[in-house]
Amino acid sequence: MKRNAAFFAAFIIFGLIALFWGNLTFARRSPGGPDLLNHWIAMREFIFHGKSPYSEEVSVKIQHAIYGRAALPGENQYLDVYPLYASLVTFTPFALIGDFTLARALWMTVLELAILASTLFIWRILRWKPKPALATAVIFFALTWYFAVRAIVHGNAIALVLFWLSLSLYALWADLDGWAGVALVFATVKPNVALLPVIFLLLWTASHRRWRFWRGFFVTLGVLLAFSLWLLPSWPLENLRNILAYPSYNPPASPQATLAEAMPGIGAKLGWALVGIVWLLLLAEWAAAWKRPFRHALWTFSATLLFSIWSGIQTAPGNQLILWISLLVVWVLWEVRWKPAGVWAVWITLVGLWIGLWAFFLATLGRDAFGHPFQSPWMYFPLGIFLFIGLYWVRWWAVRPPLLSELLSDEA
Repeated sequence: MKRNAAFFAAFIIFGLIALFWGNLTFARRSPGGPDLLNHWIAMREFIFHGKSPYSEEVSVKIQHAIYGRAALPGENQYLDVYPLYASLVTFTPFALIGDFTLARALWMTVLELAILASTLFIWRILRWKPKPALATAVIFFALTWYFAVRAIVHGNAIALVLFWLSLSLYALWADLDGWAGVALVFATVKPNVALLPVIFLLLWTASHRRWRFWRGFFVTLGVLLAFSLWLLPSWPLENLRNILAYPSYNPPASPQATLAEAMPGIGAKLGWALVGIVWLLLLAEWAAAWKRPFRHALWTFSATLLFSIWSGIQTAPGNQLILWISLLVVWVLWEVRWKPAGVWAVWITLVGLWIGLWAFFLATLGRDAFGHPFQSPWMYFPLGIFLFIGLYWVRWWAVRPPLLSELLSDEA
């Protein structure tokens, strides 16, 4: 037994070293990681020089690191839009590393492990035990599909948001409500992405009087807010200023805005209709989940992740990585309900989505007025449409006790 444990530990350590070394080799050969570079510089300026991460001086320094000059009007200004309390927790360990290439390699490793851990958390919640071939394919998909690769290469913290959301769900399922609330606070490093999932979990736990979740969330948030305000009292207003400037230098930041830009005649009205329908569905599903069991809440949470992308709240298409949770829920319910046919459905859509999303990205890849490549805002739609159909296809199975009793118990 001890020899097996030692062998397993050695295998894990060797795997981590190999993963980090591969990322370091990639980082040396392919400079980039602008999403990390932005916050790495901002945190270093704050920690070592006392400069506000949201100041124009720091923003210009970031622009010089990325462009070799100050950004021109209309170019990505790389303003820091993350709340200071979350940035301190998320980026300080990497900002303490003076070599950006080394920090980026370590960051990429953390993001990859976060995606893998998120997958395992959802598997555990759903008690899914796929056969080895399918399990390997799903893990491969998790780390190599378009949204994961984009997050890892660019250094997008959305992979950590995925991790904290998954961990919070797992802790709720395991009746570790206080820790679930703590984990959820860290997901707010991207407030625009985490807002609706946070609200839903607060409402659902309130309906079950699970106040430990509330205490864990609000005590942790209060402590971090107080600490960040002590360090930089002006940060909320400075952060808000940068947030308000965000739309002026970015492509359409919502499906609604994408429709409005693509079809000036009717696009805006179609966009508002989409947002209206999404909010009606969202509020109806939240109401339906009130006082319902955890399995119902899990489906509603998965739908909330999708609706948060389509709600009109500004976000980037790459943030759809959080929909990995929703996709896993759909796949697992297909397999549970349809048995062998469900396995085939998972295999077919897994391959189709992997190829289709990469092909759609390459086919719609554009360049802005300055020649910089950017992902098309139309990337909002393929995965979203698939998941909308998939989630409502499995809704009945997810929320009705007789059909899912073999997978999830009534209690979290």
